[in-house]
Amino acid sequence: MGALRLVGTLAVVAALVRRNVRVALVLLACAPLNGFVTTAAKSLANRPRPSTMLVAAPSTSFPSGHALDATATFLALLTFLLPMLSRSMRRVAIAVSAISVLAVGIARVALNVHYPSDVLAGWSLGYLFFLLCLLAFRPPEVFVDHDAVT
Repeated sequence: MGALRLVGTLAVVAALVRRNVRVALVLLACAPLNGFVTTAAKSLANRPRPSTMLVAAPSTSFPSGHALDATATFLALLTFLLPMLSRSMRRVAIAVSAISVLAVGIARVALNVHYPSDVLAGWSLGYLFFLLCLLAFRPPEVFVDHDAVT
């Protein structure tokens, strides 16, 4: 998760250099700061991890923070990158992001540190958090005088 947050932070800086403050805010909320959502959700559920986990994990199980982090961060990165990419590169970026998010979830279940429902909840919360950030920092409505455009 640390590497993905670092990439998100670098994307925030890149968005600010491009003077795209709204995208920078979405990236900031979704990448480096999504841990607050995970911590809050884990404290509410307080579900223990599987007793047969293959690696040590300190916090509770529900939801998967890795799945939440990957989902929110990759969606925010796509929001920043897609407008700058060609059509074929957009497809590649979307495919890489989807495979990465899926791989994170599968790995968490394969390592037996999460139940499948933890990963599904992480993906869902990551997606909802991304949508909330996008809604909060969306560009202002552009008012067009349709009579003048004709």
